[in-house]
Amino acid sequence: MKRWWFALLLIPSFILVGLIIKRWPDQQLHVVVCDVGQGDGILISYGFQQVLIDGGRDEKILACLHNHLPFGDHTLEMVVATHADADHIGGLVSVFKSFNVEEIITTNQGKKTADFAEFWRLVQAKEKRGTRVIQPRRGEVLWQRPQLWLESLSTSGRIESKNQSKKQFSETILSAHLAVNGEKTVDYNNGSIVLLLQFGRCSFLFTGDLEKEGELSLLHQGLLRRIDVLKVGHHGSKSSSSQAFLAKIRPEISLISVGKNNHYGHPSPQVIARLHQIGAQIYRTDLVSTIEVSSDGQQLFVKTGK
Repeated sequence: MKRWWFALLLIPSFILVGLIIKRWPDQQLHVVVCDVGQGDGILISYGFQQVLIDGGRDEKILACLHNHLPFGDHTLEMVVATHADADHIGGLVSVFKSFNVEEIITTNQGKKTADFAEFWRLVQAKEKRGTRVIQPRRGEVLWQRPQLWLESLSTSGRIESKNQSKKQFSETILSAHLAVNGEKTVDYNNGSIVLLLQFGRCSFLFTGDLEKEGELSLLHQGLLRRIDVLKVGHHGSKSSSSQAFLAKIRPEISLISVGKNNHYGHPSPQVIARLHQIGAQIYRTDLVSTIEVSSDGQQLFVKTGK
């Protein structure tokens, strides 16, 4: 009888050990496109180091983080808010409340919304407790480990107005400001922070909600090259993933973070056709839920499902 009770007491220990072993980091890079519905939430994990790019609109991001972080790890080394739209920063509110964050990467573009106000309140609170808040420069390496680096390709530079020469480009070409009838408006999508991740021979491009104008800016500045994995811009909107852009980067794998039956019509059939045209494999969160791309620095492996 005593042995039976002893065995029962050991079961929770066996379960705990199993969880620790299952979620113990390996030597591979893991890029997880979390199923957050209509929005972006992407976790980059390498060993015990993690970078989160955006957080979706609500608390859905938390389940993904708990499933893919090492057991007992409550720290994110870096959180990147690519731009101020609610479907990218809304879920970061719950992330900031649930996790320690060492660095926050963000643009200088605010937005007069309740979502942004709460996001920024918590950013400032984190900063007071020692979190570094950074507005990255173009070409700045934000995260570096053996055979791995994460670089900012653009921040909020200036997009040329209609009155500017098409040949006139500069470092600040992706600015948040566009001249419209003499007034300044903010183009949040083209102000998205764009990130290039290199791990060994494998490369990943994360574009936020970048649209055609921003893509062409990167092209004209000579910042783009062949890429292995693309996080498709703006959830597959027809305003993004232009033919010239895709022809330059020619991704082997394209990842689309998008909500089921969303009323925007994302992803656009035109974008899907352009991706097929260059021979890219297409993975969509609305069809396969969470997408995980793993790499040993030489090859890529894709796994789907929660």
